[in-house]
Amino acid sequence: MARTLLIIGLQDTSIAGCRQGFAAENYLVDSAHTSARAVGMLAMRRYDAVVIFAHTSAAVTELFATLRTLAQTQQVIVVCIDTLNADDEVALLKAGATACRPLAIDFDELLAHTRALLRRGRGYPRDHRIADLGIDPVARRASRDGRPLRLRPIEFDILLHLAEGAGKPVHKEELLLRVWPGGGGSPNLLAAHVRNLRASLDRGRRCRLLHTVRNIGYKLAARP
Repeated sequence: MARTLLIIGLQDTSIAGCRQGFAAENYLVDSAHTSARAVGMLAMRRYDAVVIFAHTSAAVTELFATLRTLAQTQQVIVVCIDTLNADDEVALLKAGATACRPLAIDFDELLAHTRALLRRGRGYPRDHRIADLGIDPVARRASRDGRPLRLRPIEFDILLHLAEGAGKPVHKEELLLRVWPGGGGSPNLLAAHVRNLRASLDRGRRCRLLHTVRNIGYKLAARP
């Protein structure tokens, strides 16, 4: 069943490219360019996800104040704004956002981010902690010993799926289906991304976390 998505562009932000991108990925996409229009559409239809683009948090906060009067406020809501500082992010998350990203986010990253949030259903997925590795699924951030890991979106998806395996091997076929749900993946492509992930995650460290399980796939654990 196709996912339904509402894209809201406030403060003259361009959303045409984003709309086309999601539509090409088989989402059923509506769009709105004003808060009033967005509220009207949300009152009439239940969307799986809402993506809001704005230059500042003020317009988004005002929109959230109105949305709180609606009964249907449990969608995944991703806010993309220019002036994304820590205070803005905290305020927006408290107001109802599921996640906050920079306005200049690459579409592929936004798509992967939205897919990951939708897969985990309503509310916030739990954080993961494995040895000195920390994973925040909502902010899509990972760190080892407090130092951020620089991961590509697909590498983060692989890492998260392995973490959800709770130390058990995850079959390559399962990873292919979950990381590339619409197809497009291959064993060779998966292996290449795993190599990159392993380099970011384990290079130069005594404790290796990403392990290859022969004839099965991979697992994430503090011990082989």
